[in-house]
Amino acid sequence: MLNVMFHLGDQCFAIDAERVEIVIPALPLKPVPGAPAYVGGRFEYRGRVIPVIDLGQLILKQPISPGLSSRYLLISYPKKNGDTALLGLWAERVTETLEVPDDFLAESGVTPPDAQYLGRIFTAKDGQIVQCIEPADILSAEVRDLLFNDNSTTPAP
Repeated sequence: MLNVMFHLGDQCFAIDAERVEIVIPALPLKPVPGAPAYVGGRFEYRGRVIPVIDLGQLILKQPISPGLSSRYLLISYPKKNGDTALLGLWAERVTETLEVPDDFLAESGVTPPDAQYLGRIFTAKDGQIVQCIEPADILSAEVRDLLFNDNSTTPAP
């Protein structure tokens, strides 16, 4: 499996490259009123408004430090109605991809109830443990509804 590698602080993470539509430089964000602290904001990209999750704030409770290698990984996020929408994941040092065979991936042994997005782990060549992220599990139902206006069960007239 090809992974997009990124860092949060001194920890290394990976996300399946098949889930990533495009990686772009971080852009200025507009806040999302009423959203949790890990919702970094939103921006316009090619005529679409894209919400952004600050992975540093979500995972480590420390906001991303904007820098030259901080990027938005735009993923195709599954919405409640079955459609998909673009969701930005803001990460630091997004600098490489790495092919990892499935048999190198192991269960982490610990899955906190409020961090279902933490997937399997693997050990990189430098000996560092890399935590995989499952992007479909990043948002709670309430935050998904807030960001994608999915709280309506009937189509608008």
